Amino acid sequence: MQSIQLHILKPTGHSDHHPINLPTQKYLQVGETEKQRASVVQEATYCHAKLAILEASSEGEVTRLECEHLVELEWQLSVTLAMQTEWDQQLAQLSDELALKSNLLEQAKANPAEATKHVGQLEEIHICVLWDHTDIQEQHSALNAELHNLSTL
Repeated sequence: MQSIQLHILKPTGHSDHHPINLPTQKYLQVGETEKQRASVVQEATYCHAKLAILEASSEGEVTRLECEHLVELEWQLSVTLAMQTEWDQQLAQLSDELALKSNLLEQAKANPAEATKHVGQLEEIHICVLWDHTDIQEQHSALNAELHNLSTL
């Protein structure tokens, strides 16, 4: 009897060290278990059919069954690779979103500090403008007084 080997593909970049929240992890485990069970049932069905054909000594049927099985395995591989590609794309998209959000968070943290710095600078400029304005008003008052004195002479 043939031995049955199961190979479970993980999405590229998936690490056993990367934390996944518990409900998601349980959901993935259930999904993987269901896939394994379905593969084992399918392989067992194939082996039973092949054994029955071998017992009936029908060489053409064995060849036909093996071809059908190869087509089924190729289809499963194609589906699995498509899922792998989809997972890779989702992972890349989520990574990009994480990088963008991290960048925005850093900017948000920097903006209040930068704004506080600008407020301080603006307050200093405002005080200088007020002093200049006061000096100009005093000069204006002095010139008005001098003009008034000159016009009364």
